Amino acid sequence: MYLPAILSISLLSLFVAFFFARQVLGRDTGTAEMQVFSNSIKKGAEGFLRLMRAWVANAWSQRRRMAKTFVASVAVTLVGAGGAFARPPRQLPVAKPI
Repeated sequence: MYLPAILSISLLSLFVAFFFARQVLGRDTGTAEMQVFSNSIKKGAEGFLRLMRAWVANAWSQRRRMAKTFVASVAVTLVGAGGAFARPPRQLPVAKPI
């Protein structure tokens, strides 16, 4: 029911984004002073994104490590508990009367 509306809005959004991108890229880059200013902003933004990418990768790696540790501890607990109940009870020697 909503699929045609979603697809048409998506296509319209892509068209508008393409139009805006052509409009921005078609403009003049500005004076030398403006280019220096914009290049410094661009370098700062790239550094920030690089830092955020490293932070997200580190957080994801820690989360995966924690998940693996949890799964391993549950597996060891289940195997240990299963092993305790799977063995037949040990026969103790009977003491001889004196």
